[in-house]
Amino acid sequence: MKSTILIQKSTHILLFAPLAFAAACNTSVNTVQTPSRGGANRIPVEKILFNPELSADLRVDDVREKMSGDHWTIQVNLTNVTGGDIEYQYRFEWLDPQGFLVDTPTSTWLPRKAHAGETLEITGVAPKPNIADFRLKLTNLDR
Repeated sequence: MKSTILIQKSTHILLFAPLAFAAACNTSVNTVQTPSRGGANRIPVEKILFNPELSADLRVDDVREKMSGDHWTIQVNLTNVTGGDIEYQYRFEWLDPQGFLVDTPTSTWLPRKAHAGETLEITGVAPKPNIADFRLKLTNLDR
């Protein structure tokens, strides 16, 4: 009886020891990195601001940035997750290195329509080379 118990314990140790060792060697750290402006990079979704009604209707699939010369380009991919069409408006807000809003003619609300299940792309180009940050705001289209 004792030998059966020892064999069972030995078997458990042999089976689980490699798993425990692998888990101990795998150290993960949650970090958020701010991407550089060279090439195309993914950026935090938190820069996309929805009103409460629209946030349930549009899903942010991807947010990317790239630098081409002095021009910073942002691309946001959204999907209409509802069964119907959505009419909304959006605008990019550009911020200078001190965090102040840069008022430009391109910072106006632009209307857009998303059909049921459609994935769409919104692209914005920074109006000046010294732009340090951005926000994309989306809201329902007021009729």
